[in-house]
Amino acid sequence: MTEKDLRRYLRQAEARLVCSPARRREFEAFARKSLEEFAAENPDADYTACLEQFGTPESTAAQFMENLPPEEVESWRKRRQRRRRLGIAAVVLVIAVQAGIVVFFYVTNGVAIITVKKTTNILYYDDSEGVLTADEIAELLPTPTPPVNVS
Repeated sequence: MTEKDLRRYLRQAEARLVCSPARRREFEAFARKSLEEFAAENPDADYTACLEQFGTPESTAAQFMENLPPEEVESWRKRRQRRRRLGIAAVVLVIAVQAGIVVFFYVTNGVAIITVKKTTNILYYDDSEGVLTADEIAELLPTPTPPVNVS
């Protein structure tokens, strides 16, 4: 049995585990030791021989899970479901935002809508001689330039 086969077996078994990271490391250490001992005792054994000796990775993980406290398993199962739901919600949100962007550009023909409002500002200037009139203020302000048509 090669190192690649060993990693494949462990990866498939660990994918079925619903437990804490510490329990996963415990499982991985025990299973790796058992598989390496089997490989050392049977150097010509292949992955099929490993499956015959230990069973499928899924069954090995199920046997390990049976020895864990049920409340721990249930707690981690709920945590996994919560993560899965959050992941799905995140994907749905990203798709909705992208769809909104597509609809916006479709409706506006790719043009951003900008609203310009013309406002009138009233300025008061108090110098030592008195208040300036609106005409005197207009003389102080720069003359506005007309907007340039970008089309």
